[in-house]
Amino acid sequence: MVKDGYEGPKTWEDGHKELKLEMTQMAYVLKNIASMLKAKEKKKESDSPSESKEEDEQPKRKSRNKNDDDRGLKLDIPDFDGEMDPEKFLDWIRQVERVFEYKEYDDKKQFKVAILKLTKYATLWYENLKKQREKEGKDKIESWIKLKKHLIRRFLPRDYEQENYLKLQSLMQENMSVTEYIKEFEKMSNVCDLEEKEELRVARFIKGLTPAIATKVEIQNYDGFSDVCRLALKFEKHDKARKPYAYSKGQSSGTNSYSRPPPSKPKETPKKEPKDKGKGVAEPKGNFLRRCFKCQCYGHIANECPQK
Repeated sequence: MVKDGYEGPKTWEDGHKELKLEMTQMAYVLKNIASMLKAKEKKKESDSPSESKEEDEQPKRKSRNKNDDDRGLKLDIPDFDGEMDPEKFLDWIRQVERVFEYKEYDDKKQFKVAILKLTKYATLWYENLKKQREKEGKDKIESWIKLKKHLIRRFLPRDYEQENYLKLQSLMQENMSVTEYIKEFEKMSNVCDLEEKEELRVARFIKGLTPAIATKVEIQNYDGFSDVCRLALKFEKHDKARKPYAYSKGQSSGTNSYSRPPPSKPKETPKKEPKDKGKGVAEPKGNFLRRCFKCQCYGHIANECPQK
């Protein structure tokens, strides 16, 4: 700092002394500033220890919140007891893999969870499979992908897909409603896992509809499979509205046959029987009346005849 009216050092030695003094003063000031900053930081840490703990616990809370979101969801994986029903088995596979996808399990963890869900005969089968692989010197199964292959090989008939493909090719609506036909068509398509163009899928669907509905759908403008389903349902509803007696009581059981109520029979008027006029009266129907051998009249016998 240069003071007002200061003319500077007179000699070189005086200037050196003044510079040395100023540097000493500056070092002292910097030292004091550093000590003050350290004291301030220590005080801040002692005053707010909970803040640092909260910062450390934030990631834990986030993970807990993620688990809390699952509480309202039913994510239990069903058991598989080894029942020889292909549809139930495939449905179990689909449910298991949906949970795996949501939980983001890796392949190894998927395997561990899946074997815990095998019960009854399925458990015995898995234990036999492990022993057989040990005897043959094969590696242990520790992958869900490998386990699923063995499950499919054991619990899904080899010709199951082929049979469903043949059924799909010959599927017709017949006595089913349009809603039932759509469900059956989509179920069999999923089982066969067909990879076909949308146009071919639509053509197969229309071919299986009843002729009355199919001819109406074909002449309409449609865009894709969902649009064709909508049109088929629309025309079925229209036909029901036009024919009040179209669907019989069998509709509740899925039948779609048309039947009108039987025509009412005309009332029969009772015939008046002619009165008896002696011998010329025609013989009445039935043999419940007695006949006289003398006068040939009905209603009495010869011993009681009035013409004795």
